Amino acid sequence: MDRHDYLKQLSASSERNKDPILDVLKDVLPERGLVLEIASGTGQHAAHFAAALSGIHWQPSDIDPELRASVSAWREDAALDNLLEPIHLDVTFKNYRPAELLAYLPIVERTTAHSVRFTGEDMVEVFRFLEFMLSYRADLEP
Repeated sequence: MDRHDYLKQLSASSERNKDPILDVLKDVLPERGLVLEIASGTGQHAAHFAAALSGIHWQPSDIDPELRASVSAWREDAALDNLLEPIHLDVTFKNYRPAELLAYLPIVERTTAHSVRFTGEDMVEVFRFLEFMLSYRADLEP
């Protein structure tokens, strides 16, 4: 086993759910565009989705350097022009307040105490939302 194989992680659940997720993505994504995948994990989904959706540029991201290395290994094996190098992105909330406050927005769904789900209409909307989240301070009051 070489270093590349060591870096390339495998998730059984990602393997099981990649095709059902891809079916949904085919229905909701445009033919061409850019997807920012937040918390890409092992990279299995990124490689699978980029291969199946050739008109979409897939931008993986993760806070964990070991997972970014795994994404890079999957990317190297896939050899796809539309699968970009993973970036470091941290959108983790340090306490429950941001998720609690964001859940009041009609465009946000609260999924756990620390997590929300947001789907933007386009990359500009997604960028503005991320910019807002990253500028949030825990001492701000609603």
